[in-house]
Amino acid sequence: MKYTPEELKADYDWQQAFMIAAYPEKGLPEDKVSTRGCHIADVVEVLGTRDGENEGDRWLGAFKLNDGRFLYVEAGCDYTGWDCRASGTKRVASSLKLLKRWCIPENEHEFLFPKKA
Repeated sequence: MKYTPEELKADYDWQQAFMIAAYPEKGLPEDKVSTRGCHIADVVEVLGTRDGENEGDRWLGAFKLNDGRFLYVEAGCDYTGWDCRASGTKRVASSLKLLKRWCIPENEHEFLFPKKA
């Protein structure tokens, strides 16, 4: 599903995914990515998403932030929902090219950036 930023910010599951993936992941090449924090309120453009489901596929999203950075979020939860067993990560880069290269697994590109027919 393609969301507007307003729809994304109003969606319960995406709110939870952003909270579970609280801080950008460290350990990636420091000159390639940012570890400065970001929140769902910072999203100005939704580049691509895949909605997940409890105990199933994880929520995946690529976003542009209000400071010009790009964000990848992946999160998931068990059958009980976000309050019990949930996990996620955020990865932030200074450009979409760097986000795709260093932050988003290649097998997830097809979900977030489908080829146009």
